[in-house]
This record gives sequence, structure tokens and C-alpha cells, in this order.
Amino acid sequence: VRLRLRTKQLTSRPRSTVPPTADEARAASMPSTTILPRRAKTTTNTNAPLPQIMFAALLMVLLAGQPAAADGLKFTFDKDPGSWQLWFNATRDACNSEDTPDQSMTAFRKPDGTVVAFIGDADRKGGAHGPLDGGFYRSYGPSVVNLARDCSAPVLKSGAAGNGPGVFPHNVWLMATWTYDGTTVHGLVHDEYTPNASDTKLCPGGVTANSTCWYTTVLAVVSTDGGRHFDFVATADNPRGIALAPPVGFNPDLTRPQGFPNSHLVQGPDGYLYVLLSCGAGAHIPSAAFPTGGKCVYRTTNISNVGGWRGWDGEGWSASVVDPYANPAPPTAGHYAAVVGSGMVGSGSVVYLEAHDLFVAMGSKLVPTGKGQPPIVHVYYQTSANMTTWSRVLNAGTFALPDTFFGAAVYPRLIDAASPSRNFDSIGGRSTEVYVLFSTGQSPFTKGTIRRAGVAVPVRIEQD
Repeated sequence: VRLRLRTKQLTSRPRSTVPPTADEARAASMPSTTILPRRAKTTTNTNAPLPQIMFAALLMVLLAGQPAAADGLKFTFDKDPGSWQLWFNATRDACNSEDTPDQSMTAFRKPDGTVVAFIGDADRKGGAHGPLDGGFYRSYGPSVVNLARDCSAPVLKSGAAGNGPGVFPHNVWLMATWTYDGTTVHGLVHDEYTPNASDTKLCPGGVTANSTCWYTTVLAVVSTDGGRHFDFVATADNPRGIALAPPVGFNPDLTRPQGFPNSHLVQGPDGYLYVLLSCGAGAHIPSAAFPTGGKCVYRTTNISNVGGWRGWDGEGWSASVVDPYANPAPPTAGHYAAVVGSGMVGSGSVVYLEAHDLFVAMGSKLVPTGKGQPPIVHVYYQTSANMTTWSRVLNAGTFALPDTFFGAAVYPRLIDAASPSRNFDSIGGRSTEVYVLFSTGQSPFTKGTIRRAGVAVPVRIEQD
């Protein structure tokens, strides 16, 4: 699959009309990758470069300029469009008008080697209070860059439009998955509550570009059929299925985003599963260093235990999770996590670099240039050795965005197509095919453009 810039035409495989089971059977005949149930420590020389890593853009990107050096790591982007691969085209692949990439990809391998991936949008036609339009769908194929959309049935659906803040679910995104066997798949769902802007009681200031009147919670889901369908995990002691939430519920008087927008799961060399969350207003221990919030981190040893998550409170892993809508209201003491970093624009995700013993978080933004010139994508990153102490925001590099695409460059993620992890949360010490995911936002009404799309772009990562 190639992106040919001179003619501005995209050539790629046609949308698959073959039932998923047939494609998965064909994928099973391909060479499979050995899966490590728990990450093994590699002996790769940390001073040696990671061979070749690819930036996979859920965005169509044109790389330009010289290698970008930064403290800690150096990213060198491949400028040859002939090495890129188109792996998603929303104009062609979307199951309905609301089925567009609005998150970073989460993916896993089934026992036969088939890749199952999730990257979509909430299924509300016409906004948060419109009718449901299909659901949240999966993709599948032999590789993270060779995927077909399965439109036979949604894996997850949003709740009723009239649900109040404590009635779940609301609008939902399947943001993170984790499986040990490729069949039973646990997930973390980004649940987003937005009251109707005309409701002066729940949204007195109106919905604004700064997401006033906006509250997010992380819900637990599970699939027992390899990711074809997910059920919310509700129990007698956790009837709302809440995995992660601040100890206080929606507050209409706050003027900043509230709650926990979530990101990917990543396993550390210590065996813990970590999730790095954006912690908004009312969701963290007050911090002079981060007065408007930032990133909070939680971890668990058992993804199937919804109540097992513990957050870093600045001194230890002791911040537990309670249902903010329980009656009577729960106490707040002991249930707030500390802000561990500022986070970055672009809502990127986290991966573990085995060759460097580092967690790496990604960010990005699109910067306009002069009239008639393509905008420039700026890519950023932060590193951490332990998920609780993060570096400053560093520059990974820049590149131009082709005029076929427009409007956004967000949700970047490094992903290793041959990852030693079944869950694609690590980049192996000798990996040669890694990508970064972006999302674009082009108007669907502009002739000759793609609404949202994905591209795999090579990049080399070295120790700086």
C-alpha cells in the first residue's frame, strides 16, 4: 500500500467484503509471532540504536526536514513516501457516518496470530445528544498496518442520550485492552458525560471549546469471544462498573474538564499493568506545580479485579477507587492520586522501550504555516523509568502534512508490529517494524480528500 504524493492519489487494498471468520482463517496460515505472557527482560545493549522504527500515523503525513535530536532519544523520520503504508481510510472503511478514528489504537494478537484492533468514535449521530448510529467497531487482519473493518456488529454501544451523570454508560470509547490468551479480553472504556447545553441547571455556562460541562469516567468491560463483543463489568458492590474515577462526581460549576480521560495499558518490567490518565478538575491532589491538573498514574496486578487499581499519591500506591455516585457519598480521603507530570497536547499514549528501559509518552499538534504552504506536525515525547517521575516535554521532530489531509494531528502512539507483547504495549530491543499512530480531521465535504486516515511511516529511534 503506497501513498503517492506526486499524483496525490492513494492506492490501497479495497474494502474487504469477506466475513471476518474467513479472513481470520487466512490470517491463521501466516507465520505467527511468539507471544511472551509476561515481558522478559532483554539483554540488548542500551547504547545501540533500535534498528528501524516506524511512526504509524492514523494521519496521512509527509515527512520533511532533518533528523530531530532531543534529550534522551533521537527520532529520525523516513522521508520516502514509498515506504509508507495506508492502513485506514474512513471514507472507505467506516461502518457509518460516526465511525471515525477519534483515539489512539489499542490492539492484541489472537492465538492464531490475527491482529484485532480498536480505534473509533462514540456512536452518537449529530453530537452527544443525537441518536445512536451503529456502535463502536473492531478491525482485524494479519498486521497492525493491514486491517479490515468488521461492520457485522458493534463491539460496544453507548448508553441512552438522556442518562444523567450517575447513570452509565454515556458516550463510550474502547481505549485500552489487555489479554493474556487472546480470547478473554479485558478493556478500559472512556465514558464521557456531557449534559445538554440548553440545560441551565447541569450546564449553566454552556458547553465551550474548553469542555466545560464535561465529565469522564473509566469503566471496565470484558469480552470472552476474542473481542467481537464486550460487556460492562457490573457487580453487586460495583453496579456502575467503574474501574477508575475521582471520588467526587460531576460538578456543573467547574469550568474545566473533569474526571479521567484514559489512555493505553502498558506493562512494566515489574509485571504491573499501568495506565497514565489525564486527571482533570476535582480528580487529583491539589498541586502548586500543576494547578490545572495533568497526568495521574494507576496500576494493578490483576486486570480482572476491577477494584484492584491503586493510584500514586506522591508517596506510595495507596489511592484506591470509589464510586463517586454511591449513596451515601463516599469519603474523599485516600482516594485522590497525585499529578506526576504535565502531559502533552495531542492525547498520545504510552509504550515501553525495552532497549532503553524507558516508558515513552507521545504528544503532537498541527501548526499552520504561510498561505499556500502545508501545515507542520510537531511531535513531542516524555520519558520515565518508573511511571511516577517524568521528563520535561521533549521535541521528537517535525514534518509537513500533505494537502490531502487537514485540521488535526492528534493521538500519536508508537506501536511495534512485531512486539514481543501480545498486547503491543512494548517495543522490542531488536524491532524493525514499529509505527506511530496519528489521527487527522479533514472535512468530508472537500472533494478529493479523506475524512480520517491511517499511514505507517518509518522512523529510527536512537539513544541521543
